[in-house]
Amino acid sequence: MAAGAASKTGTLGYVVAYPIPEVIRHANAFALGAQLTHPGAKVKLVWTNSWYDPSKEKKAAESLVSAGADVLGQNVDSPATGQFAQSKGLPWVGYDSNAKRFAPTSWLTAAVYNWGPYYLRRVKAAMNGTCGYFAARALSK
Repeated sequence: MAAGAASKTGTLGYVVAYPIPEVIRHANAFALGAQLTHPGAKVKLVWTNSWYDPSKEKKAAESLVSAGADVLGQNVDSPATGQFAQSKGLPWVGYDSNAKRFAPTSWLTAAVYNWGPYYLRRVKAAMNGTCGYFAARALSK
């Protein structure tokens, strides 16, 4: 939604790693969110086929901007896309961490997951036999 709201042209670029369900799901969510705030927005993808390759990510970002993107997003692990966005004065949506320090005036937001509370609950439930497989197994004894 932030990317769509920031776009003037409705053409957004998204640097992505591998065409696997998780990444495709994120790209679709990025596009749908952008379209909520900028109806008709289009998202162009460039696949890097790597989770972390700053050089490929920068080249992908350059390619997207050359193709008309005025906002960049990513589903890769380095800040190279954001650094390129910063150098061009373009808005940027990061991924998996607060990377504002790499692009202080371009940074919009990022999806950041805090799995700690969930894992803690699940491990505690497994340890006391109150979850899924472990609970069923305890009941069968």
